[in-house]
Amino acid sequence: MGIGAVPDAILAALKGHHRFGALSSHTQKGVPRVVPILRPGAGVVTTRAHVQFVVTKNGAVDLYGKTLSERAELLMSIAHPDDQESLERAWHEARA
Repeated sequence: MGIGAVPDAILAALKGHHRFGALSSHTQKGVPRVVPILRPGAGVVTTRAHVQFVVTKNGAVDLYGKTLSERAELLMSIAHPDDQESLERAWHEARA
């Protein structure tokens, strides 16, 4: 599914269905998918409010109704185990 179809799929899901985001823990080149901040110029095709469930091979979380802090903690919990410590460190530094 291309970027152009993502908003359409999310809007369709808003009409009574759950909204899932499924992703691998890392790209094929080994780059983490769960990151503490988006790189400059990164494309964003939907809002955080439109994603309810996020699934990786490390687990699934329900983000519906959660605060930003709760969302961050939940997303870190399903990141690749090798990345969790650096994500937690970055999150705590950003909040300080």
